[in-house]
Amino acid sequence: MLVARPAMAGPYSDVASATDEDDPFDVHTEIDYELDIRRVAIKREFTGLPGLGPDDPIPVVRDLLFSGIRHTLTPRVRLSVFTDLALTFGLPIVISDKRTLEFDQRATPCVFPGGAEPATCVNRDNSTTLDDGLLPDNGYDAQDPALGFTDPADPMIFRGVGRWGLDQLHLGIQWAPMNQAESRIADGSVAGSGMPTQIAKTLIASSSEVRIETRNSQRGNPGWPRRASPKAATHVASKTYVPLL
Repeated sequence: MLVARPAMAGPYSDVASATDEDDPFDVHTEIDYELDIRRVAIKREFTGLPGLGPDDPIPVVRDLLFSGIRHTLTPRVRLSVFTDLALTFGLPIVISDKRTLEFDQRATPCVFPGGAEPATCVNRDNSTTLDDGLLPDNGYDAQDPALGFTDPADPMIFRGVGRWGLDQLHLGIQWAPMNQAESRIADGSVAGSGMPTQIAKTLIASSSEVRIETRNSQRGNPGWPRRASPKAATHVASKTYVPLL
């Protein structure tokens, strides 16, 4: 024989309430964990290919693969200020944020430049990012900035600094106009509004920060070369974090 049990409200239909007869003040706490995994193919415009006419569209070629993994732990607090009305606070703590760039070598079969067949994969010899001087020939490795990646067989060409700390402060308000505790016909809906407040500076990738000789500087060309369009640059915007002391 089955025994009926009271139904419990889910976290998205629960609100901290104050000035109730048997409960004058509420404080609700919770912790959220988020894993953000991203993998993006970066393609770039490539000009100067043989056989292209002046009116032909600019071809887009494969270049790099971006990978990013971020772990975020967010403590949250909800403070009751009136009946079915609460203020919410959240503090996202980035435990780890790592980002890399690799040559796009996903083609099957994978053919590199220099042979009799047309190249289908990217390495140091045909990467437009290296040709344009956005990265040096050995790439950039935050774990060893002076040396970079010296193994030609290694597809990785960029490894950023591992970041952690505080990113934003979340402030919000919640209101439960359809509280089931006060009305049996209420559906338990909760209305809310929030505003994330940035507390860290925005980080913008810039090749000028890499003080290693690139192909363009060796060729005496400090600007954009003729082979690629700057609007397809490998720009990745993110945020810096305030370190936890």
